Amino acid sequence: MKPSIFIVLIAAGLLAGCGPLQKQERSDLLKKLVGEQCVVQFDRASLGTTSDLPVPPTTDSYNGARTSIHGTLKKYDAEWIVLKTGKTYTYIPLRHVLLIQQI
Repeated sequence: MKPSIFIVLIAAGLLAGCGPLQKQERSDLLKKLVGEQCVVQFDRASLGTTSDLPVPPTTDSYNGARTSIHGTLKKYDAEWIVLKTGKTYTYIPLRHVLLIQQI
């Protein structure tokens, strides 16, 4: 299966000129990723790494700081996603997610 990028635009609320994603639409996108290996990219502003320089959306680090986490998407709801890496579960607020990439 080809890697695909599912962009979850919580902060901006826009997707390629369309209106804001409704909760049900976000839920339908995330449902397809449950049980899949994913990379979650964090919103750069949430990490305090905003810059005048462009930062690629799929980079794993910026100035030595991690900007993403890899794992299996286990659960989600309207506000959180749960990623499992090894034996560790990480609960991530959707408002801090830039994008989720299936790998």
